[in-house]
Amino acid sequence: MAPTPSPIRFGLIGCGNIGSRHAQVIASLEEATLVAVCNRRLEPAERLGEEYGAEVYNHYAELLRREDLDVVSIATPSGSHLEPVIAAAEAGKHVICEKPLEVTLDRVDRMIAACDAAKVLLAAIFPLRFSVGARMARDAIASGRLGPLVLAEAHLRWWRSQEYYDSGGWRGTWALDGGGVLMNQAIHRLDLLQWIAGPIDRVSATAGTLAHERIEVEDVAVGLARFQSGALGSIIATTATRPGFPSRIGFYGLKGAIELEEHAITRWKFDDALPDEEQEVTAMFQEHILDEQLSSKAVDADGHRQQFADMVSAIRNQRHPEVDGRGGRHAVALVRGLYESAASGGWVRVDNSPESSPDEWV
Repeated sequence: MAPTPSPIRFGLIGCGNIGSRHAQVIASLEEATLVAVCNRRLEPAERLGEEYGAEVYNHYAELLRREDLDVVSIATPSGSHLEPVIAAAEAGKHVICEKPLEVTLDRVDRMIAACDAAKVLLAAIFPLRFSVGARMARDAIASGRLGPLVLAEAHLRWWRSQEYYDSGGWRGTWALDGGGVLMNQAIHRLDLLQWIAGPIDRVSATAGTLAHERIEVEDVAVGLARFQSGALGSIIATTATRPGFPSRIGFYGLKGAIELEEHAITRWKFDDALPDEEQEVTAMFQEHILDEQLSSKAVDADGHRQQFADMVSAIRNQRHPEVDGRGGRHAVALVRGLYESAASGGWVRVDNSPESSPDEWV
């Protein structure tokens, strides 16, 4: 294998709001540089190209011909990830792709297979996994401090205006958005729900479009879940609650409970707690608790920065990224299960394919 270049050279496909965030994060890393940007409309690409000194393209096929390109960041609408990911893999480029990886499991599996065949890395962007609160909760459950888990919940009650959905022709469509609040906004918390509490076996759900016009997808959804461990779960997701409230995930066992609002731990209760432990833990997060009206719009760049830094490290150290393609698949499987249940009215088994790692890439 040729020596790993320094810095790692990134290309960006998709220069909208989240693409701008990717560019900002890449530029902030000492071991990374943004060398090329691509967008079907040239104006957003030209703006980022000028800001970060990157070459501008209006088709990803042209960008992927560059030999001085190590990894491609995909920030196009959700239902248009498949084609550039496969093209990048065939060009020998590693890939870091925004959530969800794609809008159907078939398309996700084709992406994973293409990257496996080309022996390139595929990372799925789920920045909340890198938050201190989420990692503390996962470690506490894994160490047994909660005892047997009996209940886990993910509740997201945000507000998105009609103007938000009208601002892009892809928003609120099945083909390019992949769904509504479950696939677009709540998927981060649904990913954490399984990453922290373990895989979900089956779900039952109902959903509706109650507050917005001219969209094909749900803006309110309610679901029940049964984890493989036997624990039960609840899921509430909406972009129809004004003015918007902090999201919450909670985990409850026979020996303790943990709750988080947005990134902050707000409950930390254990039978074996040390004196003042809960006060000390929750005090760590006071400055991170967001105003109720702003929380549903706030985007924390630190999680993205840590995830891109992990991708750089994975390339340098020839290891899989912390959230690889298979890890990113689970959230899509859960959302698709919820949609299938909402359509059928019955319980649906979540298609969690067995974990299997490809041969170590060389």
